[in-house]
Order: sequence, then structure tokens, then C-alpha cells
Amino acid sequence: MERDTNYQFFDNISLQEGLRYVAVTKNLSRSTVNMILGLLRRKLKLCLPADARTLLKTSTKVGMEIQPILGGQFWYQGIETVFIDGLPLYKSSARQLWPILFKVEELPDAPVMLAGVFCGFTKPDHVEGFLRPLVDEVNKLQSSGLRFGDKTVGVKLHIFIADLPARCFAKATISYVGKHSCHKCTCVGVHEGKKVIFDDVDAELRTEESFKGRTDKEHHKSWKSPLEDV
Repeated sequence: MERDTNYQFFDNISLQEGLRYVAVTKNLSRSTVNMILGLLRRKLKLCLPADARTLLKTSTKVGMEIQPILGGQFWYQGIETVFIDGLPLYKSSARQLWPILFKVEELPDAPVMLAGVFCGFTKPDHVEGFLRPLVDEVNKLQSSGLRFGDKTVGVKLHIFIADLPARCFAKATISYVGKHSCHKCTCVGVHEGKKVIFDDVDAELRTEESFKGRTDKEHHKSWKSPLEDV
């Protein structure tokens, strides 16, 4: 008999954890998960939750967890590659969402998931209130790991992904149309009409040390981003 080696990790987790893994990685709808739970409960007499929300530990207190921060409201659930970008809710409304999304790199079939979201009429007024919960949790996970079943899994932040406006906001740097705005090097741009041209291909590259040391003061806002604490 051929041995199934594709899913050996199921041996180390409970049935509920396995079902939760399948539901998340395959992006199953709530009704589909409820159907699977009902089938297993009726046919195999298994002690399983009757509803997907219980299995997936979906919070029923989201409204109570929304916190006011400068410029709007913020809900944070948690992480573990992070995407940040703002998007309008409706074409006819000035209200917009700034979500924090994450993806587990070693689970390529798992969908992108929501860690937190800000809602307001502009982007968050200050990066500290928006990103501090994320930074604190990343540091904790990288230090202590993530409990999964009876094992502790190591966690490492791989990359942040954001468009230019969101990147400037998240890093607390000047606007991307500024002369000192290049995130890769210290080239000073030249304004030509509505564009900024960066033409010095030999400019000194930015490093973590030079960024945190503020060697190019014109590149930074007057405050620091929580991301510097990761």
C-alpha cells in the first residue's frame, strides 16, 4: 500500500486543527465548512463544533474591539509578508480603508488574510497608532514562535509590501514626489514639470544603519516609524 507522505504534519495536530487548516488554506466558505462539520458529526459521531465560526475561532465581538485612533477607527486582530495600502470604500464616498494584510509564505495555497484595518476619511493621522500593534506582535512571534498543536513554530518576517504613498507613510519618510524621497539611494532629485527625476546612478545606497542614523535628514519626517523597532 502506498504511503501518504504529503500530509504527515496532520499526525501532530488534532482533528479540529486539521479542519481549521483545510478551511483556511482552501478558502472554504462558511456554508461549506458547516456542511463538512455536519457530515462528520452525523456519520462519525465526532465531537466537533456545529458552526464554522466556532471551529475557526471567529470573533463575535468585532464591534467592541474597534478602537478610536487619530483620524478614524482601527481594528487589529493579528498577523504573520505584510501588505499595507489604502482603498476607497465607494466611488461616491470620501471614506477609505487602510488594511494590514498578511500571507504565510510557507503555505502558498493559503489566502491573504486580514490582520487589521483602519477606517476614516483620510489615511491614519499618525503611523504610531496604526503600526504599533503589528510591530509588537511581530517582535513577540519572532522571539517566542507560534504555538501550533503541541509544537512551537518559528516565525520570521520576510517582507513588507506597499505602494509608494503607503510606503512613505509606513516608514515616516517625506512624500514620494520630494527631492530626497528615493528609498534606494541618496540621489537628490530634480523637478521637471510635475515629475521628479533621479539621475545620479552612482549615489550612495541607503542602508539600515544610515536610515536609523538619519544621515540624510531631508529624507525623514520629524518622527520615527514603529517599523524601526522590528
